[in-house]
Amino acid sequence: MENLQAAAWQFELNPTAANRKLMNEMTIKVQENKLAMYALQDYADEGLDSVRKSFNETLGTFYGSADSIAKDKLASITGIPANRIQILNASSSTQDLMRRGKKTTIDRDWTAYYVNSKGENVYFNQGMTQQIYNDSFFEASQGFKNKSAEFSGRYAHKTDQTVIEDILGHRESYGKDLDKMLDKKLHSA
Repeated sequence: MENLQAAAWQFELNPTAANRKLMNEMTIKVQENKLAMYALQDYADEGLDSVRKSFNETLGTFYGSADSIAKDKLASITGIPANRIQILNASSSTQDLMRRGKKTTIDRDWTAYYVNSKGENVYFNQGMTQQIYNDSFFEASQGFKNKSAEFSGRYAHKTDQTVIEDILGHRESYGKDLDKMLDKKLHSA
C-alpha cells in the first residue's frame, strides 16, 4: 500500500513514462493483494483520497482499453459490429465517488451482450467471453499480448476479474441487485 502511495505521489510530481509504468505496476500489485485493497478502502482516512483517485484512474484506463480490445475480438469472432456490443460492469460504488477518490472497488464483474432485432439482450457465451476478456485485460494492463490462455486466466483470477455470462444466473451475479447493476449512474456501461 505504501508503494502505491509513493508511486501515485511520484507520478503526480513527475508524470513521465517511467513513473506511469511504476504507477501501473503498483496498481496491479495492490489489486492482487486483498489486504492492501482493504487498507485502500479505509474511507475514514481522507489522506488516501488522492491515492484512491490515482488507483481508480489507472484501473479505469486498463478497463477501458480491455473493453475496446474485447469488443473488437468479439466482433471479429461473431460478426456483430463492435459498436453494438455492450459491456456491463457491476459495482457498488458510484462513478462520482470513485472519480473523487472517496470509494474504490475490490473486483470487476464483467458482462458482454448485444441487443438483437427483437430488442432482447443476448449474452455472449461465457467460455468465449471469459477467455477474450482475460486476454484483453492482460494486454491492457501489461502492455503486451500473452500467448497462454491458462496464464491469462490465472492473472485474471489473481486480479479478481470475473466474466459473468448471465447477470441473473452466475454465482458471482448481482441478480439480487439487478436494478443497482443496470443503473448507469452507478457504473460505466
